Amino acid sequence: MFMWRVLSGAIAVAECLRAHGMQAIQICQICKNGNESIVHVLVECDMAKQVWQRAKIPLPQHGVAKTTADYMKYFLGLMGKATIPGKYKQAITWLLWGIWKQRNAKMYAGNGGDADIVIAQALEEAEEWKRVNSLEKVTEVQRVSGFGLENKWRRPPAGVLKCNINSSWVNSSRMCGGSWIVRDHRGEVKFHARDAFLPAQNRIVAELRCVLWVMQSLLDLRILDVEIWSESGAALEALNNLRDWSRFRSYLDRFYKLKLHFHQLKLTQSSSKTNVVAWKIVSSITMEGRLHSYLATGGPTWLSSIIDQESRG
Repeated sequence: MFMWRVLSGAIAVAECLRAHGMQAIQICQICKNGNESIVHVLVECDMAKQVWQRAKIPLPQHGVAKTTADYMKYFLGLMGKATIPGKYKQAITWLLWGIWKQRNAKMYAGNGGDADIVIAQALEEAEEWKRVNSLEKVTEVQRVSGFGLENKWRRPPAGVLKCNINSSWVNSSRMCGGSWIVRDHRGEVKFHARDAFLPAQNRIVAELRCVLWVMQSLLDLRILDVEIWSESGAALEALNNLRDWSRFRSYLDRFYKLKLHFHQLKLTQSSSKTNVVAWKIVSSITMEGRLHSYLATGGPTWLSSIIDQESRG
């Protein structure tokens, strides 16, 4: 996102502000040695140069790069150079982001920190990004269009348990909740549970809370080979596309930490027709005010007819 804003000229430096008719001091307030443009802030300012020098990232020779796009192309090109140490070249975009944050801290808080801190934070963020995006594929998240969803509950393969989950959310001021039910390849219920959650600001947050609660519950029961089926398409999309759902980063970070403990974990979107039992359990929280939480072996007796019908196929 930051690189897109840089290339679009959409960051608040004097040159961009003045181009949009806003008043801004033209001279860089950090080094006083040039007009404050995107290139100046990220490359030419003394504070930026110090970061690139400490990181041993060579800057382009004079005249090689002229526009912001030229400089960004140059930096991205360095990421493929064998002469640049691996940990630094993978952190180039994070160094640009760190320089921008350092500039803002210096401008508005007077505590921009030194180049070594910027570099250390960039290396740490780059490593974390690499770890999250290159984790061994122990989880498969499948989300398909509504037309591709199954309309009948199916048994899981032998050796794997199937966990149907559901969450219920009404509004940001009311309690929400989640439920899950685990069945084996014969359709027999092993466990089911229900829990009430504190109010959530929106439905996606409630759905993500539900997924995390289910994962932790399964780990507590040592259920490590499992398929999780959920109607929560938006939550599954967020879990599958971290970079596009960064506002839910805290939930997504916990998801990735939990999933490492599973031997086999697959998340798939289900239709409402195949998730009836989980829905009936969770709806008792928001529709009937049943806020007590529980975990039980077997299935709920009041839903035994539906469970038997589904297990017969």
